[in-house]
Amino acid sequence: MLKRLLDFELRYQSRQIGFWVVMIVMVLFGGATVMFPEVFGSNMSGSRIKANGSQMVARGIVAAFMPIIFFGGIFTVTGILRDKTSNMLEIVHATPVTTRDMTLARMIGIFGTITLALFVFLLTQFLTQFAAGFTSIIDAETLGPIRPLYYLQPFLVFSVVNILFVTAFFTLIAGLTQNRVLVLVSAIGLFFWSLMVGMVAELDAPKWVEALVDPFGSMAYELDTNFWSTDERNTRLLPLTGYVGLNRLFWGAVSLATLGLVFGRFKRGLVTGKTKLNPKALMA
Repeated sequence: MLKRLLDFELRYQSRQIGFWVVMIVMVLFGGATVMFPEVFGSNMSGSRIKANGSQMVARGIVAAFMPIIFFGGIFTVTGILRDKTSNMLEIVHATPVTTRDMTLARMIGIFGTITLALFVFLLTQFLTQFAAGFTSIIDAETLGPIRPLYYLQPFLVFSVVNILFVTAFFTLIAGLTQNRVLVLVSAIGLFFWSLMVGMVAELDAPKWVEALVDPFGSMAYELDTNFWSTDERNTRLLPLTGYVGLNRLFWGAVSLATLGLVFGRFKRGLVTGKTKLNPKALMA
């Protein structure tokens, strides 16, 4: 049953107009990070920074979570809250599908859809490198050797935890409020939070506080790579220890704990699964 529910969730999400809008945006954003490296590496010194170097690729993946914040809210509304928004709640409760399978399938559906959007972004980044040989839009001198590991490693380190966090955050808001407007408003709040974390550095806070305050890991990455040379920024892989490792462990644990709370507490979008069936809805 769970497998069939997962298949349904992915098909359902992929048939929404919003899903394809998201994919188009991620394609455009992925190409932009390679074609306009000066925008995404504006505070990186040195004229020999490569657009497809290890640090620029990692920065692009972290930057991709800015639009992903809003897309996560959209996918949550179409996934977790669709029974309520379409007035199908009582009918869904009358089906033989278990609460466990329903809740798990919808959580995995959100996680999978966000992962797919980020993969499209990453694939576009990777393929855009090859455009240097066929068009003058990209200056070939801004590109270094093509290294698939520069894309795979930061994708795994940043994306798994970040997608878990986005899924947990919006699922929790949806379960607590049962209100799609508040879910989308919370996306705006999370977006501004991610923009304002840099202000912590101006408060002379301890380095570990700076590293942990950002759930997406950008502050921790900047702390670990702040004194890298140009060659290191182009070739050195993402550090798995130091502040990045601390950040990933902390927010990974927070995300898993939140998902566990949501899964155990909220049943089919209702607190503890208790609901009063609407006789008029059942007779309709």
